[in-house]
Amino acid sequence: MGYCLAPKRLVDNHLEIKYFYRESSDDDNDSGLRFFEGNESQEFLDNPDNIGQYDLETIIEMDSSLPAVLKYLPVGVSYEKIDGVWKFINDDETPLEERVYFESYLAEIPIHYDCVLLKFKLPWNNQILPVYCDYNIINRYYPVVPPPYHYSYRVYLSDICFLRGYFTKDDLEDYYIRCEEKYQRRHSSNN
Repeated sequence: MGYCLAPKRLVDNHLEIKYFYRESSDDDNDSGLRFFEGNESQEFLDNPDNIGQYDLETIIEMDSSLPAVLKYLPVGVSYEKIDGVWKFINDDETPLEERVYFESYLAEIPIHYDCVLLKFKLPWNNQILPVYCDYNIINRYYPVVPPPYHYSYRVYLSDICFLRGYFTKDDLEDYYIRCEEKYQRRHSSNN
C-alpha cells in the first residue's frame, strides 16, 4: 500500500484522525495520502520535524472507520470526520438542485446478491433513470443506456461521483460518451 504522511504527535499519541486528503505521490512508494487531527496550524505543518512518514497499514490500524477504498481514491479528494462519520468534502460549482444524490433513489429492485436496480428522477428533465449498482469493494453505478448509445459493459459513472455522493447532467453525458466510445472500439476491432 505504500507510505503516507501524518503529524508525529497524531501517530505517537494515537490521536483521532479527523481529516485526510490525497495528493500527487512524491515517489513510487508514496500513497499520496495525508492524515491530520484537523486542528494543526499552518506553522506547525510547515515544520518538517512535526511530520512523519508511516506505513499506510499503521494509519488504518489506528482508525478502522477510514474508508475501505483508500488506495482507490483519486488525487484531489479530501474527507473530514463529522460526528464520527467520514464525509467527502470536495465540492464543485454544480447547483444543489442539479445534483442527483445516490441516496435519493425512488425505488430499489434486487437483481442478484450484489447488484440492485435503482431508479432516480433527473431534476433537469424530470425523467426516471434506471441505474444498476454493483456492491463490491467500491459501489459501481452504471445507468441503463438509452438510444442512441449502445454499450455499458464495464463502463461506470466515474468514481469521483460515488465519492462525492451525487452525479450531475455533465457526469451522465460523460458516461454516455464513454459507453459509445467503448462500443465503437469494440466493433472496430471485430471488423
